[in-house]
Amino acid sequence: MRTQDGRAARRHIRAIYAVFPAPAAPSARCEPTAFGGKIAGRVATRFASLLLPLDRSPVAELAIPFAVAIARRSKAALEFSAVHRAYFSRDSHAANAWALKVDQAKEAEVAGEEHAYLGAVAASVTADSQVPATATLLTGSVASAESIADRILEHAQARQSELIVMTTRALGRMSRLELGSVADELVRRAHLPILLVSPGSDERPHDLQPRLDHFLIPLDGSELSAQILDTSIALAALMGARCTLLRVLAPKSSDGDLQAAEQYLQIVAAAPRAQGLTVQMRVVRSSNPVDAILQEAESLQCNLITLATHGYGGFKRLLLGSVADKLIRRASVPMLVYCPARD
Repeated sequence: MRTQDGRAARRHIRAIYAVFPAPAAPSARCEPTAFGGKIAGRVATRFASLLLPLDRSPVAELAIPFAVAIARRSKAALEFSAVHRAYFSRDSHAANAWALKVDQAKEAEVAGEEHAYLGAVAASVTADSQVPATATLLTGSVASAESIADRILEHAQARQSELIVMTTRALGRMSRLELGSVADELVRRAHLPILLVSPGSDERPHDLQPRLDHFLIPLDGSELSAQILDTSIALAALMGARCTLLRVLAPKSSDGDLQAAEQYLQIVAAAPRAQGLTVQMRVVRSSNPVDAILQEAESLQCNLITLATHGYGGFKRLLLGSVADKLIRRASVPMLVYCPARD
């Protein structure tokens, strides 16, 4: 078994305990925010069940501190999972020289290592953080990102997971293919919130004591963008975080547009403020929404960006582009992403 992976996980876990002391009685259920005669957000969650997919890599383990921090606050059940990697060898007796067969002995050895790894991580979390953690090795195929995502989604639905927490290897800016492929599939298809943690260019944690105390929530006035509000507000209430609502306007927007944007944000901010959250508002002009969001996140020292996405795939996604895609590739802070199911 790769014991060094388990040791790395334990180091990341222990680093966060002093940062997020467990609150007396957290409550993260928030009422939907009304604006413009519509309801902003359709997802209300208490984060009672968290799923964290792992692949036995130190990069994947970088998401553990965030999952543990949230689970401690929400008293959630935390489950670690991995999709079993079947072991094949060349079948020398087959007519096809490239035919493969399952090597039963190696298969059993690999499955044993995977079970042991997940069990060690779960046991370490439970012992060190008092967060109840379990481990599940999922049967399936790792032949493609789609097949891995299929198995994770099936399991998340069966367990009624309310949040998936994972890392993404989003290290570049040039192509959607640079996204962690499994994370990319899950963002588009899960239809439940996903907390994505970027490993950074050196694949080491930027901060061994991660904080989630200032959320940046970009909104463009559409019903889609507002779908992230309930989940963002619920998590902010849980973590004791403040929120900044951001609206990015075109460079040549009129003063009337600016005033309308400010009024919109005031309406959106009313409900979370009534619940005791600290909410500030920002309206900026920029020709590039992604650059503007990242600049605001840096200047305001936000440590989480939250937004909803269409979840387009294929040619439509290539043609239209995606603010969420670009932010996931470029953001140095975690992102909470939600893709609503299409009606």
